[in-house]
Amino acid sequence: MTCRIMLTCLAAVCALALSAPALAHSPTAGTAKLYADNVVLDWRFGADYPAWVDTAVTTALESDYPNRAFNNSRMPTFAYSALGSGAVVFSNSATSPCTGNPDWLQCAAGGGTDTWRIYVRNFRAAPHGSWWWFNETGACPAGKTCWDMRRALEHEILHITMSADHDSQGEANTVMGSVSPWLPNGGWNTHHIQRCDEAAAQLLYDLASTAGVYANCYDHIAGAVDGKLESTISMAGTSAFACSGQAVAVKGRAAILNTTNYKRLADNPLTNRTVWFDRKLHSGATWTLNIASTLASNVSGNNWTKSFAVSTPTTISYDYRAHYDGEVGVDDDTSPTFTITWSRAC
Repeated sequence: MTCRIMLTCLAAVCALALSAPALAHSPTAGTAKLYADNVVLDWRFGADYPAWVDTAVTTALESDYPNRAFNNSRMPTFAYSALGSGAVVFSNSATSPCTGNPDWLQCAAGGGTDTWRIYVRNFRAAPHGSWWWFNETGACPAGKTCWDMRRALEHEILHITMSADHDSQGEANTVMGSVSPWLPNGGWNTHHIQRCDEAAAQLLYDLASTAGVYANCYDHIAGAVDGKLESTISMAGTSAFACSGQAVAVKGRAAILNTTNYKRLADNPLTNRTVWFDRKLHSGATWTLNIASTLASNVSGNNWTKSFAVSTPTTISYDYRAHYDGEVGVDDDTSPTFTITWSRAC
């Protein structure tokens, strides 16, 4: 049987269908930190190419890939320079410049260096059956099998920036499948990295903004809960005493759990997240929920504070607890109890 499959780059794979999604969601396979945080990689075109190629490549490198809605990490970014060390080549080669395979669509070499290369095939100069780039005209000609060059480039960028392996978790989770999807298959025109790619990038390079999102793809990371990172809400101290009506400032920290399993994300402050407070009589059992709130900041150590005051004709004690309700990618947590006693006798 002859298997006509559309290959991405580094491995020749023969299959009858696109990769099926895996049941679990884990950071993209085989990744490694290849550059320092926030490095800007200069790049150029390998030659003078048609305008549609220039547009597709520039958009993929400088807009799609660094889009903070999908890539909240400190991975390298790209900036065009006519004298750039890295290059994107619209290749006239009938065999892969990376492997020599004739069934090639795109490939990458030199990840971790300044002289990296990404190659995409020029189907006019190096035809391969009915293969074609959708971007040339924004439509798929009759009888052609079409790919999106911007999608192809997102795959190769991750080979360059973090040595990502091919991964079988499916197009909703990663752009690193061993088979590039073609129109009209799911993911054929995805223009950003996916959540498990972002999770791998965050573990290696940290977040671009601690106020931004976590990737929600942390299954198989020791200490993760249902694919989410554990948070920790603490209070500085356990009790305080004050005169009736006097304000008492309670402090604490809202952060990602400090564990080596979380790599660069350990102890990250939960910046701009809401910390809620519950209260009950010290002698009682029933909590009144969400009586107050505050926002956590991005500082080290205690990163939230909240003041409480009670006017009372007699001495009274209240217990308080802080809680963070979690989000996509981060689990919830509740602090230990803090007791404040107000006295009329002051």
